Amino acid sequence: MSMIKRLQIPIAPGDEHLLKSAAKREGISLAEWARRHLRDKALSSIGECTTDNKKTALMKLFSQNAPVSDVDTMIKESFKRRYK
Repeated sequence: MSMIKRLQIPIAPGDEHLLKSAAKREGISLAEWARRHLRDKALSSIGECTTDNKKTALMKLFSQNAPVSDVDTMIKESFKRRYK
């Protein structure tokens, strides 16, 4: 059973009319309209996790030619520098 969370957002009376009109135009409830737009905005803000996006991100990272070692070595070096 999935847990559903509620989000309460105070809105001005004029905004309420505007938002309800937009939802009605799309033939959906205001709650569904808000969910869709919040989800779309969040995905565009953080970037949708697709295989292509992951590959592009890795290629950008590798193109920086940053000095990278295995994780254990990097942790040891970090501690050495931090606790000199």
